[in-house]
Amino acid sequence: LRSGVNDYISKPVIEEELWVRARNLILNRQLQRRIETQQKHLEALATTDQLTGLYNRHYLMDIGPRRISEARRHHFALSLVVVDVDKFKDVNDVHGHSTGDEVLKEVGNLLEQSCRNEDVAARFGGEEFVLILPHCRLEDAIGKAEKLRVTLSELMPAGLKLTASFGVSTLNLAGNENFGTLFDAADKAVYAAKEAGRNCVKKAA
Repeated sequence: LRSGVNDYISKPVIEEELWVRARNLILNRQLQRRIETQQKHLEALATTDQLTGLYNRHYLMDIGPRRISEARRHHFALSLVVVDVDKFKDVNDVHGHSTGDEVLKEVGNLLEQSCRNEDVAARFGGEEFVLILPHCRLEDAIGKAEKLRVTLSELMPAGLKLTASFGVSTLNLAGNENFGTLFDAADKAVYAAKEAGRNCVKKAA
């Protein structure tokens, strides 16, 4: 029992007892597997945006500080990209929320397909998305954002011609930035892109 045995029977074996004990062990294992499956499902619900299938804001705020800590500990570059779909309110107002949902799904799918295994793609809220890019320098992150900008402008999600504005920031390994300040820097860069006419990439000041 200390070694992990679930049950035992003494000899001489009574066939009916053997059958009942074996059946109970099987049922217990099936119940355990069901609980494990339900737990995984609940964890997915807690960390996943139900519309796009990307990670949600809750997961982003949890994993972001950890990624920054890893970057500082192992001294590798880390960049953050904020993506904001241009004039998304007009999509909902003119074409309806179901069309708006389809647009967000297709944009989310594009971002997910563009990510490496170590990247994090999340929906921050509304039409705003965030990419955490470990081992990615500022110039590489800008290049990735520019490629996404062009691809999105050609995507025609839900049959609509849409663009997005991108803000890029990079962790200063010698500084004391946290995830909040890194995000704020990229978010301000998005506003700069909006003010510059939208459909462009701006880096944090």
